[in-house]
Amino acid sequence: MAKSFAGRELPHQVLLGNKVDLNHMQAVKQDLHTQFSTSNKMSAFYVSAKTGDQVNSVFYQLSADLAGVELSKPALEIAQKTVKAEIIKEKQDD
Repeated sequence: MAKSFAGRELPHQVLLGNKVDLNHMQAVKQDLHTQFSTSNKMSAFYVSAKTGDQVNSVFYQLSADLAGVELSKPALEIAQKTVKAEIIKEKQDD
């Protein structure tokens, strides 16, 4: 990406770790995730698409970052409300 933007400012980059609900099965440990994102000037987040954990807050924080808005801790806590997603298993035709 650095080559594509040579001499220009890089776009906002995000490193998003999914499946935080399966912490015991992580392929990339959080310290390595954080180290990589920091060294590459990225924002780092962890979510669970299955449980909805942190999904809203990631979009809330990312939107604020792109708009140049500083969020307070109470504002972030409000955004952390978990939205429960129901998983529907459809019958598959063989």
